[in-house]
Amino acid sequence: AYPNPFNPQTKIEYEIGSSGHAKVEIFNLKGEHVNTLVNGWHFHGLHKVVWDGKDNNGMQVPSGTYIYRLSSAYVSFSKSVTLLK
Repeated sequence: AYPNPFNPQTKIEYEIGSSGHAKVEIFNLKGEHVNTLVNGWHFHGLHKVVWDGKDNNGMQVPSGTYIYRLSSAYVSFSKSVTLLK
């Protein structure tokens, strides 16, 4: 994610090795789901999504560290990003 830390938004870049379903989700450090940024079919290659620091209801989340997770048929990984206000 870049920038990291961020305010008001960060860009998450990810690569899909083969075409198929992919999902990018945001979680807080308690493991609670905050937002789903991507959930659908992707062609293989590089993709980008922007997170504006809001939850699924469009509400601004508090400052802190969040985990973003990419899940696809052949890969799943998580990294952290920090929102500073």
